[in-house]
Amino acid sequence: MAADVKNAHGQLLIKKAMEVTEKHLRVLKSWGVVEVQVEGDPSDTTDELVVEQFSPEILEQARTEVLARMRHNSIEHPAIDELVRLGVQRRARQLTGAASI
Repeated sequence: MAADVKNAHGQLLIKKAMEVTEKHLRVLKSWGVVEVQVEGDPSDTTDELVVEQFSPEILEQARTEVLARMRHNSIEHPAIDELVRLGVQRRARQLTGAASI
């Protein structure tokens, strides 16, 4: 972990520098945490650990819908790329009926 992970009430869930295990993922998911900052190679394309798992079909549908809405923007711009990433996660949650934070 690149930073401490706390729940909405400020309680510490995982300390900074701890290695993430399957148990941690279950705890994070049960507390509604969908992203955490992780240490690692900055060139790694995973940027952040996404606790939720979506099928490739759901992710593709979500990405297609988000990109259609953002078609007049350059996804090469870092801010737009981040908005697309967040939009895909949100739309995937909507498509699967998962709770939105």
